[in-house]
Amino acid sequence: EGGAGRGIPGRAGMKPHTVGSSPAGKYARRTAAQAAMQANTNANLTTSQLMAITKVPISGTTEVSPIVEVLNMADYTHNVVSVVPISEPIFQASPSSIVIREFQPQETVQVQISLRNNDNVPRRVKIVQPESQCFTVDLTNKKPSSKVAPGMDTAYTLSFTPEERTDYFCDLVCYTEREKFIIPVRALGPRGWLDFPDEIFFEKAPVKAETLKTVLVRNVGDAPCKFSISSRAPFTAQPQSASLEVGESLQVHFSFFPDTVDFEEGRYQIDYHTGESVYMAATGKAEELTVRMDSHALLMDPTYVTLFSQKTLKIINSSDETVAFSFKQLASASEEVKARMRFGATLEESYGGGGAPRYAEPLP
Repeated sequence: EGGAGRGIPGRAGMKPHTVGSSPAGKYARRTAAQAAMQANTNANLTTSQLMAITKVPISGTTEVSPIVEVLNMADYTHNVVSVVPISEPIFQASPSSIVIREFQPQETVQVQISLRNNDNVPRRVKIVQPESQCFTVDLTNKKPSSKVAPGMDTAYTLSFTPEERTDYFCDLVCYTEREKFIIPVRALGPRGWLDFPDEIFFEKAPVKAETLKTVLVRNVGDAPCKFSISSRAPFTAQPQSASLEVGESLQVHFSFFPDTVDFEEGRYQIDYHTGESVYMAATGKAEELTVRMDSHALLMDPTYVTLFSQKTLKIINSSDETVAFSFKQLASASEEVKARMRFGATLEESYGGGGAPRYAEPLP
């Protein structure tokens, strides 16, 4: 399956899985900033993109491996000058991190790890045997070499034999003559996924009214799923959190409540309890409904002091939507806010800025 070495532990002829390299090459450099940018991008995947990633049984990255300790080179070699920056390990790992997604209990998965000497002199490197009994690492050619020539690489084989289908974590510790760095290894067990659409569009939504769309989602993964949905106005969702067993379905109600006639863009964030996050793009187009009054002006009849006169007008709703209305003194919400601020400032000046009349005496 995709060249993955999988079979009975100790089976002869098992070929280690080689993680596919990027178009830039097997040892394509990627800085920590680029890795962080990629991490943010991975956190902003759509459901279809995340599902495509989970179908890859073994994947890896090629960013610069994190250094966890700097060693004294003089204790291990007389060549204490290196052309490799101190912020990078002398040996570059490929892959520099490993994610294993498809595995079965008591079946061994093997991954090949290459370490290239980026210095201009021969250097030593070693991967320490992991403490976890589910992970082992050995030299691929079984012939240890004292040093690796400049520009050359040495290969190790990582073997993973799980006891059950659950999450496993391991950091492979690599020693060079100058530093200690790690290669993170993650084996991800069963996951629950919901088949949310990648985007939702609210077309011809009435302004200052709620438009609902209901989506039926199903747990298409192989484990129970707990999730939560978050968004920003004018987009909302109900329920905001729920849990589903494998194969179960749930209706999720998405709503759009625009305040102005405009084209709105937003997103719904779906966070799973296992740590993964996906998003669903949301767009909405707000429109004015065909609601009018039968008259644009009212001329009130003259009347005497302490008496009143009245006129009747009609509000005609020619749309297909039920419209709630109310009469306001001002034309917009922003004008109402400004009026409240002016009214508050007037009160503050009247009461001397204290919020209470000057002549008010404290109670005994």
